[in-house]
Amino acid sequence: MEIIRRNNTLMIVLIFGLLYGSCMGQNAEIAFFQANIEGSKGNIFLMNPDGSGVKQVGQSGVRPDYYPNWSKDGKKITFLSYRRGGWRIWITDSDGSNARRLDNVGRDYEFDPTFDADGSHVLYSRGGDIYKVNVKSGKTSIVVRTKDKYESQPDVSIHNEVLYVSGDESGSNIIKKSLNDGRKTIMTSSEHTNLSPIWSSDAREILFYSDRDGGFELFIMNSDGSNVRRVISDEMLKNNGIHRGKFLRLDQGWNHCLQYRATFSPDGQWIAFSANTTLSREIFIISKDGKTLKQITKNKLHDGLPAFRPVLKN
Repeated sequence: MEIIRRNNTLMIVLIFGLLYGSCMGQNAEIAFFQANIEGSKGNIFLMNPDGSGVKQVGQSGVRPDYYPNWSKDGKKITFLSYRRGGWRIWITDSDGSNARRLDNVGRDYEFDPTFDADGSHVLYSRGGDIYKVNVKSGKTSIVVRTKDKYESQPDVSIHNEVLYVSGDESGSNIIKKSLNDGRKTIMTSSEHTNLSPIWSSDAREILFYSDRDGGFELFIMNSDGSNVRRVISDEMLKNNGIHRGKFLRLDQGWNHCLQYRATFSPDGQWIAFSANTTLSREIFIISKDGKTLKQITKNKLHDGLPAFRPVLKN
């Protein structure tokens, strides 16, 4: 009986591994940030979707490299770094080589870097507005500026539509804006605080965090804002020792609450996210239907800001 039980357990593990491989495809690496519990020292790492093959690609030393995001072709990473003092936007090859600072404008810190559809620009937030910087020339221009609102957390789809958060201490909405014609659409209700929107690779769905269900938790909606549903049930949270998220107000560190950023796998069927456990902050993967969950980092460090690598293009 014990042998049968062991064989069944092994079979479940093998099936889960096969599902990972077949659903996520080749090169489905995850970039993430790992630091001490205080978050003061950290770097960018890569790992496989099962948590294996961890390798460091950030090179900042004691000053953090932070908030990695991939280009759509999976060949470049943009990130924040404090390596020369102050949070600034950088870009690097996927192995950490050829790192260079992109923007050198103004005194305000820069946050939330993300590539546009063709990789020619990196969008980011600075001083409550959203900018873009040309990867080759370094020329910077404004993308979104709204009086009395704080814009941040951009993410760009394959169709060159940018999602971003617009709000203040009273709450925030997710806005969609076309970078081609400038058309804007309000995606959420101001009755709730909505943060950290992320496109699926096919631009059909959007991941985001919201306090609409009591805690600060992960939701999915369609690209037009319809069919909003929560990803993780209370039972799933409890069974896996995950603590419900706590929203940070704007004056408590708006950008740094992005420890909660999640990411779709290239095929859109899996979601990687970070969450607090009893000992530390770890990274988990859950199926989009919320039925299968696995913890993929297990240590006493601070693991967060996962970003799935897009399918590599030749």
